[in-house]
This record gives sequence, structure tokens and C-alpha cells, in this order.
Amino acid sequence: MNSMLNQNGTGMIYHEGDKPNAGDFLWFRARAEDMIVSLQWLIDYHAGNQSELLKENIEMLHRFAYKWEGWCTEGTYIKEDLYTLHQSVTDDQWAFLHGVTIAEGLKYAAVDWTFQYHGSASGSILADERINGLNAYYGSELCTDVESIYSLAYNYFAIGNPDYADRDELTAFNALPADWWSHQYMTEPNQPFSENIPATPFCDDNTLSQTFGLEPNYPCCTTAYPTGTYPPQAQDHTLVNNTQWNIAIDPTTLVFHQGSGPLPSPTFEDGKPPAYVTAKACLIDWPMFLGAVPGTPIPKDERKCLGDTFEATLRPYGSAKLHMSDLPTIDLSKS
Repeated sequence: MNSMLNQNGTGMIYHEGDKPNAGDFLWFRARAEDMIVSLQWLIDYHAGNQSELLKENIEMLHRFAYKWEGWCTEGTYIKEDLYTLHQSVTDDQWAFLHGVTIAEGLKYAAVDWTFQYHGSASGSILADERINGLNAYYGSELCTDVESIYSLAYNYFAIGNPDYADRDELTAFNALPADWWSHQYMTEPNQPFSENIPATPFCDDNTLSQTFGLEPNYPCCTTAYPTGTYPPQAQDHTLVNNTQWNIAIDPTTLVFHQGSGPLPSPTFEDGKPPAYVTAKACLIDWPMFLGAVPGTPIPKDERKCLGDTFEATLRPYGSAKLHMSDLPTIDLSKS
């Protein structure tokens, strides 16, 4: 590594005559922090007489890498929904916009901005390949979940700030599947069904990507899942809702229910955790996006109950394969 990097970044940046094209080098340059973490581990535990060489490697990796500390600055970092910006922005800034790359880049900076402007209710990053905005029909890739968990845990280990541990726990308990038989490539905060949808709301993923399976979209998430393998009897499957999903709740009526008895094992088995929240609710008009997924709710002043009010039960996100987590509110004090 050292001799190659000393030849003007050979192996890390494109040189005339290289067999890979210039775009192939983007991934290493945008994700160099993971190699730096590995070299830092070697310095700490197995440096031998190579400490100075390893430190030089780290310096050169950073020198030739894309600079996250430059990207994560006011006026450069993109806080807007990428769908509202011209495609050229994505093309020009792609190294800093890919969801998994951002999850790995959390080791550098901009943790708060990432989750404020592109975060999901599950604690992951809304990036169906590319970060978007905060719409609840945008997706989070399983690879992004896994890399977010690792980066946040590393930050806590390295820096000791408990905010990283809290955010890491939120992601691990909610975004990471508890189903060892299959996974979704893409999950959405509002996902009342998991099936082959008629159109994709995602930036660069197919209509099957939010179904359960061994490889419902790109194969990377199959290998990123913690064990890296699946039982041979794993099968693709879909799930459909058996109740209506288009509800609004009155937040002034929220009641927490502790539950009783021993915790189930595994704790986050589908629908098993004893604690839950109830709220007064009713069905409202809620349009679909692309005829495929729940879209943006209608404005608050236009929301009207379509029938009688009822008590809605809100269960822990991590225990529900299907979920509606970003719910509109409505005043039901006179109902």
C-alpha cells in the first residue's frame, strides 16, 4: 500500500492507462475512512516496527480521498430534498450522496445534519441509493442500516459521546431486521404493505425492493446482513395489510401502556413486545403516490374524518414488519 500511494495515489486515484475507469475509483476515495479505521487498529494493537509507515499511509489515504470535512460545511452540504434539485446536482456530488457511503462517512462528521435532513423514523438514513429528503415513502437500504450502526458505534467508542450510543441503539433496535429468514432491500417509514408495487417511488431501485426475500434487489444487502448467509429454505414473500392504513391521530390523546409479564424471546418478535401506545384516531383522505405507496398527507386544515373515531394501537417500530410511523395529526376533541 505504502509504495503504491507514494506513487501519486496509485490504486486510489485514476491514472492514464489504468484498466478501471475513473468512476471506479470513486468508491474507495469516498469510503477511505474504513481503511483508515483498520490501519488505526493496526497501530494500536499490532504496529510492530511499522508505526510511522502506517501513519504515513493514513495521511496519504486522507490526502487522496474525497474530503467529508469540506462537504459537511454550511453552504455546501445539501439540506434540501434532492428531488427538488436539478439532476446535475446528483451527478456532480454523487460521491457524497450515496446512502451507504454516507453511513460510512458518519465517522467523519455531519451526524446531526444527516439525520435532521435525511433521517428516518427507524433511526436510519432515507436513501434509496441516493439521499432524498424526509418523505415517508422514501426508502432506507439495509446496507445503509448496517453501516450506520457500525459508524455510530465506532464514534461512541472513539469519542465517548453518549449521543452516538443513543442514536446507534435507535437504529439497531428498529432498522435492523429481526427476521433471519429473509430481508427487505428497502424499507419505508410508511409501509402498510410489502409487495410488488405498480411503480417505484425510489431513486434507483426496483418495484420488488421492499418485499422480503433472499435478494429482492441488488445482492449487496444479502451479504451485509450480519451473518452474511441465509438458511437454504429461505423464500421470497410479500405481506399485505388487513386493516386500513390512512389514519390520522389526535396527539393529545396518546396513552402509554406498560404491559405485563415476561418479555418474549426474541424480544422484538413480530407484534410481541408488551408495551404499546393508544391514541384516538379516524380515517382520512390520503392520496397514493404514483398509485403505489402512501403519498404526502393532505394539509392539516383539509383533514376530515371519513367515519367514526376509534382507538388506534401504536406498537414498537422494530416489532412490526408492516408499519405506518409518520402519521398526520387531527383535532378530535369534539368527536
